[in-house]
Amino acid sequence: MNYSKLGEQVNYSSKRIAISFLAVQELQKHFEISPDAPPAAYAAVVEKLIFLSCGCRPVTTAPNTAVTTAPNRAGLAAMAKMQH
Repeated sequence: MNYSKLGEQVNYSSKRIAISFLAVQELQKHFEISPDAPPAAYAAVVEKLIFLSCGCRPVTTAPNTAVTTAPNRAGLAAMAKMQH
């Protein structure tokens, strides 16, 4: 793996995985996760395990998650048409 770009902006993509109930119970036990914890807590633990197991360093730059506050006018108009 090429680590020369770690300080630069890196494209971020995510993948969805499914884990078994037994795996969830093991994560709860080993990492003291509450049974009612949000899925993001489990995702963080799985990500940590991946980076620890491969010896990789996680990318420290945060993904661009800017939230827009402008309404999606085209989407709202389409929904309004569907209701009539």
